[in-house]
Amino acid sequence: MPAADKAGILFAVTTSVINSPEVSNHLSPAVKKSILDFTENGQAVNEIANIVDWVSDEVLEGYDTNKDGVVTEAEIA
Repeated sequence: MPAADKAGILFAVTTSVINSPEVSNHLSPAVKKSILDFTENGQAVNEIANIVDWVSDEVLEGYDTNKDGVVTEAEIA
């Protein structure tokens, strides 16, 4: 999935979580607004998604010791 698509999904999930009573009740209005304002910055969220993708790829490639493209439990252990 392209990072641009992920940005929209991340925005929707973050908004839903932040607005849920379980989380919202523990945040000040200023903190809640700050988080929501940040998630509306599509370019920043897109760049974060790109960084997360890159890091996860690097980590998985590091575990794939036999370089077959599949990480097994044995390789992680």
